[in-house]
Amino acid sequence: MARILLLEDDATFRDLVAAALKRGGYDVTTANDGQAGWDVLDKAQPNLILLDLAMPRMDGLSFLRRLRASEKWGSVPVLVVSANSAAASNAVTLGASGYLLKSRFSMPELLETVQQWTVKKRGTSAA
Repeated sequence: MARILLLEDDATFRDLVAAALKRGGYDVTTANDGQAGWDVLDKAQPNLILLDLAMPRMDGLSFLRRLRASEKWGSVPVLVVSANSAAASNAVTLGASGYLLKSRFSMPELLETVQQWTVKKRGTSAA
């Protein structure tokens, strides 16, 4: 079972996405900001990170920079889920694997995208 770390400060959106992912068969750990996400990385052992950008304490871009600089976590795929297309596009230039705009995706599309990234990561990792 693939493990997803979901970083999102909007509790309603976070709960909806987490529930959809769990129904899709994923093990989901959530955090309400980048610092909380960083604090649970070792416990969560994610195969994929879903990352909001506008969060308190440590925003998504700061989390992404720190993640990409990490020897241990630098290769984990990160899918940005944001309301801001320019910021999401900027996140890709900083190392995000891709992005979905909050106003333009459905839960089935999210699940399909997550499946693509978790299968891709499992297919490229050493056994």
